[in-house]
Amino acid sequence: MIEELQTELDRQQRLLQRIESMGGIGHWYINLGDNTVVWSNEIYKIHGVDPNDGPITVENAINFFHEDDREDVRKKVEDGIAKQKEYTFEARIIRKDGEIRYVESFGEPNIKDGKIESLFGVFRDITEQKLKQQEMLDTQKLLELILQNLPDPIFLKDSESRILLGNAAFLSMYPKYLRDNIIGTTTVEDYDPKQAEAFLAEDRKALEQGYTETYETLDFPDGIRRTLFTKKVGLERANGEKNLICVARDVSDIKKAQE
Repeated sequence: MIEELQTELDRQQRLLQRIESMGGIGHWYINLGDNTVVWSNEIYKIHGVDPNDGPITVENAINFFHEDDREDVRKKVEDGIAKQKEYTFEARIIRKDGEIRYVESFGEPNIKDGKIESLFGVFRDITEQKLKQQEMLDTQKLLELILQNLPDPIFLKDSESRILLGNAAFLSMYPKYLRDNIIGTTTVEDYDPKQAEAFLAEDRKALEQGYTETYETLDFPDGIRRTLFTKKVGLERANGEKNLICVARDVSDIKKAQE
């Protein structure tokens, strides 16, 4: 019976190790009585440490964290102990080989007779997720930089023709006193009703057909009549929301020369 129980425990331990390895997740345990630390194999792997190198102490574990994150981690753990509550944090660790990894940890207290005897938790390597997020942010910043420096007006509308985004060239077509209030509006109230209805109709057409291009002659709020060659592309997002990407080019001088 004891042998069967041990066999089953060994099997469950192997299964847990396999699951942890697949998910980049490890579990840990701290005995607050003698400050002994127990790491699962996956946590050793995340830290780039060989389990045979020797026991891990609380101070050793804390010192793996990046010096800029270390104090925050220490405070989160101490606060969890003092208030006898669960806690989570994200931080950077520096592996034994010097590589920086991003990790997420969750801890909860084991309370007996009103006192915390130990802490138990999980530890997850989120480096790839963090790097992808940073890459997306960097790409977004690059695209915004390009967008804002393009000479042609570019703007994004929702399905109701409200302006969601406009680059510097687009905003510059409006008087300064109006620029801060353009986002979130259709701006139709600032145009001749017939002109407004014409370009709103073009918006609806682009949303229905997916693409249009047209010449639009508008009397802008700054008093200048402009003729724009505008391309409008319908875009349906993953959540079903429909947007309109518009790229315009001021061809007023060309049109005047042709008249």
